Amino acid sequence: MQTIILKSDKLVAEIKAELKQAVTRLAAKGLVPRMCAIAASADPAIASYIKSKQELAESLGVVFDLINLDTQVSQEELESKISQASADSSIHGIILEMPLASHLNANRALEKINPKKDIDGLTFTNLGLVLSGHEDEAILAATPRACIILAESQSELDGKNVVVVGRGRTVGRPLVPQLLNRHATVRVCHTHTKDIKEVMKKADVVIIAIGHAKYFDDSYFSEGQIVIDVGINSTAEGLVGDVDAEKVAGKVAALTPVPGGVGALTSALIFKNLIKAIKLQNL
Repeated sequence: MQTIILKSDKLVAEIKAELKQAVTRLAAKGLVPRMCAIAASADPAIASYIKSKQELAESLGVVFDLINLDTQVSQEELESKISQASADSSIHGIILEMPLASHLNANRALEKINPKKDIDGLTFTNLGLVLSGHEDEAILAATPRACIILAESQSELDGKNVVVVGRGRTVGRPLVPQLLNRHATVRVCHTHTKDIKEVMKKADVVIIAIGHAKYFDDSYFSEGQIVIDVGINSTAEGLVGDVDAEKVAGKVAALTPVPGGVGALTSALIFKNLIKAIKLQNL
């Protein structure tokens, strides 16, 4: 079987074209979109995330502010910076770069973001709206949305068995309600799941986000599956996913590459969320 590599470049180009038009329309009204990224982490992948967003912002004509805090910053100082950005009417979108330094509480920090400026869709308000089936009123979590778009490029999710591997705050947990809203049958695997290989093999679609380089080889998959690899791991050979792509190729029907898959699309969707945030703020 020849595995389809689900590159996101064409999707990203389409979204960028839409975004440029949206930014032009806003500029004609005297409004220049402005977003603020806040980081407090020693994770080497964070620099890659920030760089891609900075470059995209520049190409779109969006003002990009970066608050890069020391990794030893206190919870109080982090929350203060977020609160200041939320209260600044000239800032239309805020993203807290994850993961944070280990001593920081992400939930407390995220709740300092005005939900209408939460362009990563991770505040309790936006997650709750999605969970209750009100996606139109919410800003959707960007990485889960990217996973769904790439999976749906191969097959509708309605009625499909989808296994999510990983229950993290930024991918696994916010992904589940988005999948349910598309009528998928969802099972979540984590460190306490028994017979995880057998569970994964029974899925039509497998979405993986555990942050462990090349952890999953071909023994975890069945022929014909769609595999969405969310992992971005910095190694001596460069950025790699959670799936060992070389070993899986030829067995699964489709697989997202790392880089060039979920991550690139997520960055574009964050800017799409920025435009929605501006609308929600009635600007």
